[in-house]
Amino acid sequence: MDFRPSITFCGSYDSVKPLQERLQQWLPREAVEWQRSYGRGTRQVKIRADFVFFQPALALFEPRGRLSVGLHQIPVLHLFWVGETDMATFGKSGNRENLITWLKMLQENQCSNFLIIVVEDSKKTGKNASIFDKVKSEFASKQPNRCCSVRISGTGVTPDSPSLTALVVKIRQLIVQALARLMNRAEDYVREMREQCRTVTWHYSDHFLLQEQLAFLLEMWGCLNESLVQYDELDAMFSQFINNTSCGEQQSWLEDFCHASEEFEGVPLGQPLAMKYRQLLRDRCATVLDMRNHIFTRQASLLCQMNRGAEVAKRALPFLHSTLHEIEVLDIKNTPGVNESWVYLSCFQVVEQIDKLLEQQQERDAELVLCKARLVHYAHIYLLLRVVY
Repeated sequence: MDFRPSITFCGSYDSVKPLQERLQQWLPREAVEWQRSYGRGTRQVKIRADFVFFQPALALFEPRGRLSVGLHQIPVLHLFWVGETDMATFGKSGNRENLITWLKMLQENQCSNFLIIVVEDSKKTGKNASIFDKVKSEFASKQPNRCCSVRISGTGVTPDSPSLTALVVKIRQLIVQALARLMNRAEDYVREMREQCRTVTWHYSDHFLLQEQLAFLLEMWGCLNESLVQYDELDAMFSQFINNTSCGEQQSWLEDFCHASEEFEGVPLGQPLAMKYRQLLRDRCATVLDMRNHIFTRQASLLCQMNRGAEVAKRALPFLHSTLHEIEVLDIKNTPGVNESWVYLSCFQVVEQIDKLLEQQQERDAELVLCKARLVHYAHIYLLLRVVY
């Protein structure tokens, strides 16, 4: 998936559009250090962001309840451009009132990840210096680091402009700081929700969708292995709840997964994100097969992005065994032929992936060939035994 962080903009956009376009190009040119929490090592990240026009709904920063947007969709920075040459023009244009309204909306949502940028014309330094000082004094007196200026020449934007270089560095730093705060709050919220798993109102679907948003966020910033860990945790949690059923500890929400499945398609490998499964989880009408298809597909996608496609093949057979076992434990009566078709199609979806991996290798990996043979054998034997008996 091509997730990108978003940066909102507002203010005198028309007059600074070329500058913002250049800014979008220059941000990812150099990596910036991301200081991780809880003793985790630092990472070097390159910021490839999408600039979007500011909307009030995008002012939300902290995760609250069942989010209307995903964690990965929450903007990492809000920009306000001031392109006027003096305070009189700034007031008459309506941009001053827009700035007041913009700051108020951010404050109401406890959002501090913003930056006011005053654009100076190098030929009119006197007036622009005055408006920068006044804007900074009026709107950022308590947070002077949230207001800066950038100087452009009459001929346009030049990459070697010192003020522009400083602006790019500043935006990178603010984005990484916002990322660290958002990541910490998201992890705390996921942890808090997980601790409530024994309460009556807790539901696995809600928890899954929240923790998956954290996985999206990690994937967006290049932490693919940590994103995979989120799905492995969700996988193990779901299995544990089902296994506890045999000990008489069945949770009420499990009943939502116990209805029969009528669809027999296999695991949709090659699709990085099947939105239909997320919608089924939101509506609380996903089956065990839907749940398992979605988790395995996301695990496979992340493994392939890390060039660990062989691990997908190794995980496939245990995945098929455990899913069929869970259907049996929950005593789910799927439509006749569904389980058999699902196993057969899933096996050959993985076999197709294995064939692609083998084609890329100069020397055939014996372990991959063995995985392929086992999957083909299992698909035929399972189907044959079910037909005979």
